[in-house]
Amino acid sequence: MAIHPSNYAPVTRRSTVAHQPGQKVGEKIKSGKDFSVEFDDALLSLGGWVNPRLDGCEITSLHLNKYSKQGTSKQLGGIKSPNIQHLSTVVQVWEGDSGNLDRNPAVQTYTNTIFFGATLSGYQEDSRFPNVGEDFSYIFINKAYTFDPENDEFFTTELLGPNDKVFERVLKQDMSYSSKFTFKLLDEGIEHDLKEEYNVHWNAGLFSQMATYEECPEYPYTQEMQVSTQYNAVSASKSYYGMSYNPYVSGNPTQNNVPFYFNTNDRLIITGSFTVESNVDTWWWRRPRTSSYFDSNGSSLGSHNSASGLITFPNAGSHLHYTGDLSTSVYGFFKGLMDKTFTFEDINENKQYGTAPAKKDLHILTFNDAKGTVKDIQTELRYGRNTTQALRHFGSISLSPGRKVPVPGVSLQTPSLSNVGFSINSKITSPSFEEHTVQTAWGGTQTNYDNHISLKTYYNWFVGGNPSGSESSGYPENINGPSYGFVTGSGNFVGTPQLKKFTISKLVKRPNVIMTDINKILHLFDGVGGKGFLCIPENINPQIKNNLDYYLKKAELIDKGPNRKNLSQKSPRILREPKPLKGSHLNPDSE
Repeated sequence: MAIHPSNYAPVTRRSTVAHQPGQKVGEKIKSGKDFSVEFDDALLSLGGWVNPRLDGCEITSLHLNKYSKQGTSKQLGGIKSPNIQHLSTVVQVWEGDSGNLDRNPAVQTYTNTIFFGATLSGYQEDSRFPNVGEDFSYIFINKAYTFDPENDEFFTTELLGPNDKVFERVLKQDMSYSSKFTFKLLDEGIEHDLKEEYNVHWNAGLFSQMATYEECPEYPYTQEMQVSTQYNAVSASKSYYGMSYNPYVSGNPTQNNVPFYFNTNDRLIITGSFTVESNVDTWWWRRPRTSSYFDSNGSSLGSHNSASGLITFPNAGSHLHYTGDLSTSVYGFFKGLMDKTFTFEDINENKQYGTAPAKKDLHILTFNDAKGTVKDIQTELRYGRNTTQALRHFGSISLSPGRKVPVPGVSLQTPSLSNVGFSINSKITSPSFEEHTVQTAWGGTQTNYDNHISLKTYYNWFVGGNPSGSESSGYPENINGPSYGFVTGSGNFVGTPQLKKFTISKLVKRPNVIMTDINKILHLFDGVGGKGFLCIPENINPQIKNNLDYYLKKAELIDKGPNRKNLSQKSPRILREPKPLKGSHLNPDSE
């Protein structure tokens, strides 16, 4: 048996075809050498030879279509976009873009597509889809125009229905989450106060309003509520994408959770009003059924009683309880919405209503009509990673698991509902408003307090009830205990904005809808006109951007325009640098 491999490559055979100088066609090769080859050693030092073969052509860029100079802060993790602000200050220093001899972007990729629409829905213009607040609007896109700058041809992509995946792909590619665009009215006679650019805050559909809570404005009948974000900093070395940092020293605490206490005083009587909308998205709550649907703690009402959930929960009614007939309590509504699992004898009924709605579709909770929000799209540090705060810029938190939020980099945690004081704890996203108060708490023991160990910081976005902070289950000052530690601050909730309203909404997917920060009353006080509008992505091809009227006239979107392009701007210089990051509640001094 052979002890050597037997899979050698076949022996090469010398060509019998004449290919040397002087040989005739078909003449066999007589010499053992075909020809001699000489290699010029000078090529080894020539950049044109070495780069493609050995070293490689190193063209690097921190962002697409943007120039980043040496010394620019390079944020780690999260979505790679110059429009997204990472709140973590643990950064690397970028060595500068290479491969370009000027400040033009080293790596460029542009789109040739602009989007046309005729409908823009402002706040509360649609009873089912009123939007989250007056600072936001829905843009309905029904056509995309794609131009070819080389031969000036174009083609259109039209919306063919609510399940048009092709149109959805085109729209989400060029109008992606966190991207910017220019809004242009085609009717020149319309007065407006539009900004130069707007943000794509959401591109996955519309939010259907399901329920609304409004406070009773008269004290002491205001509900004792609290919305805050807890940050945790431990004086120990942590890892952030391979970089070591000390959260206490560096000022980079971890976003731990977002507690929403709807009933901090353990009331049974609601102070305010809770109203459930009568639309198809609330039929799981309103439909007639037996009371066994609301089985709680092993007991249920008799089958002769109707268990259809109440639509209105008026002020001063006993509607906050979490025992007994849950169809008559606000807690029962949240229980059925978030985490109640039911079993029905009918197979179809069980398939449709057996799983809590928030576990099947994205449901959100929006505070104070999203007024005064920080509209910058941001990421937060959570467990050593940058997590996308997909809902914070329109003042909302998720009632559904993180996997239901259709945005990359979102925390995959699941919110929890507690009957203790009636609270919701979410670890997916935090709201962010321009006004808030801050509290800090050390440890839980005297030693931790003395040594500044295990710092917890609470950003209080909203409270309800007595602003002096007399709530029994809140975070009072100077309490010594394992739950709170030593809370600092002269007043508990003094100066914290009041929570006057919150709404519950469900995501209804649409392939052609963009939610943007257009305040229709302020920016489009004269409407959008009868000719429609355009959404022009920020990464539009410069040749198209500089000859926009020419292409719009060619597509018959406008009547008047140039008949030829400006040839001097066929390949224009594009000098674009990322905008500096703004300050935040964590880093107010950032520039």
